[in-house]
Amino acid sequence: MFLLHPSTLILIPGVILTFWAQHRVQHTYDKYSQVSSSLGMTGAEVAETILNRMGVNNVSVEPVAGQLTDHYDPGAKAVRLSETDSSHTPCPTP
Repeated sequence: MFLLHPSTLILIPGVILTFWAQHRVQHTYDKYSQVSSSLGMTGAEVAETILNRMGVNNVSVEPVAGQLTDHYDPGAKAVRLSETDSSHTPCPTP
């Protein structure tokens, strides 16, 4: 007879919740990636504008491969944007 360990009963809902959350994030990204910025700026241009307006001059904005891979690297002092967000196409407006 097959018996589940009690910890498995906690693990299964966690795995289901993780897949559901990932699906929602991907769905929302896909939906809004089709919407152009009302300012007509790329993601990189928006990031550079924000940094400049806040007086942050020692942080660079760089492209990074992948989708949904945006992050800040404190060691390199760089905002790294997914190539699809930092490219020459207008960035999505959530």
